[in-house]
Amino acid sequence: MKRSRYYLLGGLILAKIGLAALLLWVQGGQLFLFQRDALAADAPRGKEESVAKEPGSSAAEPADMKALLRLKIDIEKERERLEREREDLLAIREEIDKKLTELSKVRDEIKNQIEAKKAVEEQRMKHLVKAYSAMKPQAAAALIERLELAFAVDVLSRMQGDMAGSILSFVDKEKAARISQGLVKPR
Repeated sequence: MKRSRYYLLGGLILAKIGLAALLLWVQGGQLFLFQRDALAADAPRGKEESVAKEPGSSAAEPADMKALLRLKIDIEKERERLEREREDLLAIREEIDKKLTELSKVRDEIKNQIEAKKAVEEQRMKHLVKAYSAMKPQAAAALIERLELAFAVDVLSRMQGDMAGSILSFVDKEKAARISQGLVKPR
């Protein structure tokens, strides 16, 4: 809201300056607001001879004109500053977009590496399950007893039911009960 007021005020000032610029007259290197003032400056004057001033004109007009010109210059400087700021912001935006693209690429690479690592781990787990399944149930049970509960549950859950059951029959009863509970819980 505040910004829109500034834009409206700036537009009105620019419109006024634009209209004033249409009424400017240059005579002998001097700027005049009205043609009559330019003509009056050119007219020869005697001691008592002077050009009759029209009502409404005053000595304040040149001062007003200078103020308008200063305002016009200030507005032009502000416009240039805003344009530079806009260009800077666009450059920053481009840089941010580039960095976002780079981050996206890095994220995709990390995601691919994680997937590859999971695939390798899955392959190793399948190999381990196959090895435990090929062992005699007593030997496999001795190893299962030494594993952490979560890992033991994971290994046994990947085996065929009859093989897992025969191995569990040789595992310590308390640990076998905890493993059985882990096998029933959803993962």
